[in-house]
Amino acid sequence: MKRIIALLLSLVLFVSLFAGCSNSDKKSVAENTNSPSSESTPSSSAASSESESNMTESAPVLDTSIMQGEQAPKKWLCEEKTTLTVSTYDAVSSTYFPPSNDLWFWQQLEDYTNVHIEWDVSPIAGYNDIVNTKLAAGVDLTDIMVCNNARTTRNAGDSGIFVDMSPYWDTCFTNTQAYFSGMGSDLKTIITNPNGAIYAIPNTNNPTEGRIIFCYNTLWMDKLGAKVPTTLDEFTDLMYLFQSSGDLNGNGIPDEIPLTSSSVDIITSVLGNAFNLEQYDGWDAFNADENGVVYPEYTTDNMRAYLTYLNKLFEDGVLDNEICYMSMDTLAEKVASDRIGCFIFFSGFAIGYGSMTPAGIEDPLKECFTLGLPLASEYNNNEPYFVRRTLASGNTGAAVTYECKNVELACKWLDTLYADPYIMYIRAYGKEGETFEILEDGSVMPLKDENGEIADISAYGCGQLSLPFVQTTEELLLDKLAYDWYLEQYELIRNCTWKNASVPKVTVFTREENEIRNLCNSEVLNFWYEARDKFITGVADIETEWDTYVNGINAIGMEDLTKVWQMVYDRMK
Repeated sequence: MKRIIALLLSLVLFVSLFAGCSNSDKKSVAENTNSPSSESTPSSSAASSESESNMTESAPVLDTSIMQGEQAPKKWLCEEKTTLTVSTYDAVSSTYFPPSNDLWFWQQLEDYTNVHIEWDVSPIAGYNDIVNTKLAAGVDLTDIMVCNNARTTRNAGDSGIFVDMSPYWDTCFTNTQAYFSGMGSDLKTIITNPNGAIYAIPNTNNPTEGRIIFCYNTLWMDKLGAKVPTTLDEFTDLMYLFQSSGDLNGNGIPDEIPLTSSSVDIITSVLGNAFNLEQYDGWDAFNADENGVVYPEYTTDNMRAYLTYLNKLFEDGVLDNEICYMSMDTLAEKVASDRIGCFIFFSGFAIGYGSMTPAGIEDPLKECFTLGLPLASEYNNNEPYFVRRTLASGNTGAAVTYECKNVELACKWLDTLYADPYIMYIRAYGKEGETFEILEDGSVMPLKDENGEIADISAYGCGQLSLPFVQTTEELLLDKLAYDWYLEQYELIRNCTWKNASVPKVTVFTREENEIRNLCNSEVLNFWYEARDKFITGVADIETEWDTYVNGINAIGMEDLTKVWQMVYDRMK
């Protein structure tokens, strides 16, 4: 059974990926002669920042006419075939093929751009060490280099190894600007370093909305005549109803667990919003008031109320008694045995985990888990919301090195790979007639193989890449097209109220900010995790020990860490 679960889990992770991820002194470059050409066509300026209201994403409109026929359309970036060299790792997993000119996708990209790529591909295992070694040498670098560490990227940029791409933004990154403008987002603001430089183009995972969600056991709710909660009180009542209703899974054993997740951080991502907390997927929990003053959520009355709430659920047997040391594997096993009333996790797993249950095995298309809405409460002024995930995902980015003889072409090539509509769609759908077809209404329909599965696009070099790419909403929904119930519920979720985090969740810090973070960040967070788990499980009494906890976390650096996020807020507003 565990072997089957592990296999299914691996498949779900790859098709429903919502998650995707110090140098010594370097030689400086006296002058960058590769400035943007004055002959380039200027584009519109970057879009304004996202609003904090209900906003859904809009993907590029597919012009299906450009996808028909044997030959790729041409959008040459240069008149004569030009070669660029690229360093990257082999693949995000064994499911995908390393980039190669033997693969159809990269052949199409070459025909489309008239740019030939010479690949320098290394194993993903130990790739960061390989990059560090190359950067330390500082010579014989490829034109474009993928780097998986934000700090390494920043250091290489500051020392002149990586080119500042900000002067090329308006003239070279036109596709990127158009795509993110359509979503009401300003990617440039997110990826710009404190000194105003852009050293790398990052991966971005969509959707920014609906990534982590409530997943309610549909069959249990049907047995009980229950509905999806819309308030914290209704949610609490449903969890206790799950607990008190006996043998809901029908196995004759009192093993039902009303509420669980893979971690406390994941639970907090959406349940915490009911307590007006913005912490999401483990990011640092800092908020800003109406006057722009940043404060730590770790020590607020709302956090205390939230932990008190979790402690009550824990002590009453409603919250999983293993919640503080759960894992994805353990979560999968519990869901597969139909023991879970509600799990909080990535929305695609409403399908993936549901298919592991007895009902899902019997009918793979069955709705076993229902997606949940945000919860209204006194803490959020009865105005329910979810927090929108930041667009840039983690540390991975593609940089242009100082040895590149044609920086402008390298930037345009990255822009085309990243966000050109034609390239985005063939990467997501594959090859017309073999992995997808265009219907009479102009919509794109993936083809299925002899087993009824969506056609495999990885053999064409499509899907996830070991270079930065935009993972579109449509791409994430490809494997879910047969699940009408999921598509309908997902659209409802996207139309809920979504808020941006009030303090931008940056991955690049100034040197001053990093100096402070290096002194206290790990100690503060470790102190927090230990205290949080003790409060939830009752090992520590939140009523009598809260003030001691607050004083303790402030003493080891919380106030200094808050200053860092105030700096971030001030320079990003």
